[in-house]
Amino acid sequence: GLPRGSTGLSHGSTGLARGSTGLSHGSTGLARGSTGLPRGSTGLARGSTGLSHGSTGLARRSTGLARGSTGLAHGSTGLARGSTGLARGSTGLARGSTELTRGSTGLARGSTGLSHALWG
Repeated sequence: GLPRGSTGLSHGSTGLARGSTGLSHGSTGLARGSTGLPRGSTGLARGSTGLSHGSTGLARRSTGLARGSTGLAHGSTGLARGSTGLARGSTGLARGSTELTRGSTGLARGSTGLSHALWG
């Protein structure tokens, strides 16, 4: 009953009451489990995280880790094999600091720091 190409709506009209989406309350119009995005798509532009500049997406003081979790696999230090995490030539100590308490040698009581085999 409509001319070809006609929707029966006046120009610019959606046929919905103002403020209405045409969806029942609580409905998204998507099938259960569907995001409405093609498979493999995040809906973000390439290289975009969807976060505003300088935002981590975490609540203030939140690390995003479960309590007591370091985020490292069991037994992992997070360092590459053979890496100490220190810059080349750095001891990790402030200049002139030995990190020993006054009067301490850093050795266990009675220990010389030499292995037993060296006395031979």
